[in-house]
Amino acid sequence: MSNTIPGALDNVTEALDKIADSLSDVAGAIRTIDGNPTDDEGRNIVDAMFAVSYQLKNLGNADAATPMGAIEALGKVIMESNSSIADAINNLADAVREKA
Repeated sequence: MSNTIPGALDNVTEALDKIADSLSDVAGAIRTIDGNPTDDEGRNIVDAMFAVSYQLKNLGNADAATPMGAIEALGKVIMESNSSIADAINNLADAVREKA
């Protein structure tokens, strides 16, 4: 995972793109059914739905026993950035006080 906000946003976008692709696969598998689904058509739908759930998991906590999901990583990067901004503001305030 990237440790910058743009990189973390790229990870979220990539995961969302994969979810969209997987949902498209579900829709495509459903469209192929002509009223009497075969075992293969049913498996295609199930496989596509599992792909959706896998990609949704990647957005979240990735099962908590593995690295952070994309949204969690983005949140961490934002929090780290906020801390850096706060430190810079405090340093600026200290410099202003010293000049006064």
